[in-house]
Amino acid sequence: MSLSALAAEITKHAKILDSYIAVNNLPRPSFEVDGPLEFPICPTIHRDEAHNQAQASRTALLDACQSLHDLTAGPAAAVAWPALTRPYELLMLKTLHRFSIPQAVPLEGGATIAEISRQSGLDEDILSRIIKYACSYRIFYEEAGDTGAVIIRHTAASHALLRHRGLRDTLSVCLDERFLTASSMAISPPLQRQPGHSGCILQVGMTELSMIEDTTNLYTIEGGSSDRNNSLYLSAFNRAFQSDDNYLDYLHRPENSSLRSAVGGFLGYVMASTNMGVRDHNMDMLASGAVDWESMGEALVVDVGGGYGHASISIARKYPKLRFIIQDLPAVIAQGARFISSAAASEGEGVGDFTSRISFMAHDMFAPQPQHMLNTDVFMFRFVLHDWPDESVVKILRNLIPAMRAKPGCRVIVMDYILPETGTELRVVEKMERTMDLSVYAINSGKERSYQDWQNLVGRVNGRLRMARVYKEPYSAFGIIELELVISEDINAGI
Repeated sequence: MSLSALAAEITKHAKILDSYIAVNNLPRPSFEVDGPLEFPICPTIHRDEAHNQAQASRTALLDACQSLHDLTAGPAAAVAWPALTRPYELLMLKTLHRFSIPQAVPLEGGATIAEISRQSGLDEDILSRIIKYACSYRIFYEEAGDTGAVIIRHTAASHALLRHRGLRDTLSVCLDERFLTASSMAISPPLQRQPGHSGCILQVGMTELSMIEDTTNLYTIEGGSSDRNNSLYLSAFNRAFQSDDNYLDYLHRPENSSLRSAVGGFLGYVMASTNMGVRDHNMDMLASGAVDWESMGEALVVDVGGGYGHASISIARKYPKLRFIIQDLPAVIAQGARFISSAAASEGEGVGDFTSRISFMAHDMFAPQPQHMLNTDVFMFRFVLHDWPDESVVKILRNLIPAMRAKPGCRVIVMDYILPETGTELRVVEKMERTMDLSVYAINSGKERSYQDWQNLVGRVNGRLRMARVYKEPYSAFGIIELELVISEDINAGI
């Protein structure tokens, strides 16, 4: 596509957005300090057609602008400039966040470099240079003061850093933990096939761990296997933080409460539709009509790896006949029970309608389900399986096969990312989703999967297990996958 054709495409979609914003009396996007901190149109689904068109135009506009930038820069520069500038962009953002520079600048009146230096403790010269660099990204701007001194004032972006806790949590996580983890992955890939070895060689600092299929158990948790921390699955995160714990266990250590809190804020921020920009991230999809819970009557739903019970609570509120057991590790379960009590107390009368139908059970999903769980109707996984590599997911799902055999009609419901096949989405969409894939790989050797990936994975679990239903809405990053076990004598597959 030519430069002028791209420019025309940009103009077309910009006009659609301008019109939608004006007709709906939404705040106009602006770089000024009093502008909205988020774009006024988010990719939330189930709205009217005009909203859907506006969101589609927003995504197309982002994609066309990026294409025009890359085409104008040229192929070599489009590759070189990120490598040249990104390290210093991150340095600038980390400095602003670490030393609370936005908090040192009053919204009214601004501040001089000397005033910001005194409050932050940073050297005036380097502080001035970093802020000038930030200004080139429209984070702050400079203005001549009455006395001749330069005044630093807020823009919409620096105002967002000042006011938006979720944004600050995102910087905390991405500029520290995620940066170190990604750097570790780049320096030494987590799983690197070596010639002459039947397994893999994993670089952990100066140590090489030779891994064969029957790997040695490094860590065993009560009541379960060591797959959770098996050497096969040590990730870039493990190297970066010199820890044998997988990422989720690491977060739940008492000494890591600050990081755990920041990760919670970070996930809340990036999953909010207004912030991701190109995809709807409806965390409540399981309770939003994507699954026919009504037809299940008084079914028993086991929420595997269900954490504090957010998904079960949402579903239980809407479907009063369903019963839930939330399974997770003991430390998580203890906090989840307190969370349920707190949620119930905040709602007042009638809360027993759902709290009496939700219970907790300490269980390691890498261990077989207990005998008394063989009457389960549904095993549910919400954002669990993407945290694990294929080998782990196969083991997790195989542990459910006895229960599925024991109760005909028992099914598995998975809510997770379903990646687009390469080239089927706009690049701006695919780039975001591929970013999420590398992120879960780096921190936990996990994987975001496409439809074909899920199909291949299910086929490895059991010859009779099949994908009975796959559901994904337009504009949504997530999908629902329902699995069933085919019990039939004429199927040539072992159980």
